[in-house]
Amino acid sequence: MKSYSNNRIAQSLGAPNKSALLVRCAWPYLVILLLWLVFFWRILTPSLADRLTFQQSDFTLQFLAYRQLAFHQLAQGIFPVLEECLYSGHPFLADPQSQILYPPVLGLMLVGKLLGWANYPLRALEWEVMIHVLAAGFGLFCFLKATCNLSAFAALFGACGFMFGGFINGYASLQTGILETAAWLPIMLIALHRLATNKRWFVPASACAVVIAVAFAAGHPQTLLFDLYVGVSAYMYWSFSLEKASLQVLKSVLIRLGVMGLLAIGFAAPQFVPTFLFVQASTRATITFAEASNGFQLSDLWMFFLNDNFTFW
Repeated sequence: MKSYSNNRIAQSLGAPNKSALLVRCAWPYLVILLLWLVFFWRILTPSLADRLTFQQSDFTLQFLAYRQLAFHQLAQGIFPVLEECLYSGHPFLADPQSQILYPPVLGLMLVGKLLGWANYPLRALEWEVMIHVLAAGFGLFCFLKATCNLSAFAALFGACGFMFGGFINGYASLQTGILETAAWLPIMLIALHRLATNKRWFVPASACAVVIAVAFAAGHPQTLLFDLYVGVSAYMYWSFSLEKASLQVLKSVLIRLGVMGLLAIGFAAPQFVPTFLFVQASTRATITFAEASNGFQLSDLWMFFLNDNFTFW
């Protein structure tokens, strides 16, 4: 009888503890979701009188147009490898900004086909962008909380700074390839941390390779290159912070990185191979470094401190 009573007491005490643990784990995600809803309320609102959309230009003239061209072919049962109405024939799949093999884009198109969409709607592209902003916040919170061992408040502050900052919600939100490639950086960092710290490293290497392949399919190799700069630097730091630097440690670090890189190239091959050939055939492949590097000027660094435009860009 005494044992029965103790079990009943333990159970009665355990229920609130589980609830408290659930609240403690869930509240940062709920805060991120609430702030996301407030931030995008003018797009999410059902009231047409109050509703806004993203700034036009490339967002509609290129990315929405690409979605509609691809969806038109998919609706007819044709995979959009070639688009005949562009330039008398355009290698559509090979163009990374078409994002045809990017799983969220392809998945949403297939859902639209099942639902009987007549065309790919602007509303779907808006949701695609907003969901990636939310995913970027969730991902960075997980990275900061679990990998960097920050407090929930500190991780939440960092996640909000990333998802609501000028980069994500400036030019990147109008260029879906840039935004959607950058949104995978936190998940990539989590996988690289596991790769650097786990003794059984093949599964983390495979997971990281999948993330890199998906980020490559997101359509902006330049942003992926920046992701890899950050990721490889963090991986090297985590690897050498565990053990003293030695030839044996360096060999292990490079083997893990090399295996992960080969797996990533293999997973990304369906997009990487046609894109590589597409780049070789592009007229941009022949321009000089001076022409390619033309863009931001040194004086633009003042915009870190002064909210003004000093040059055209």
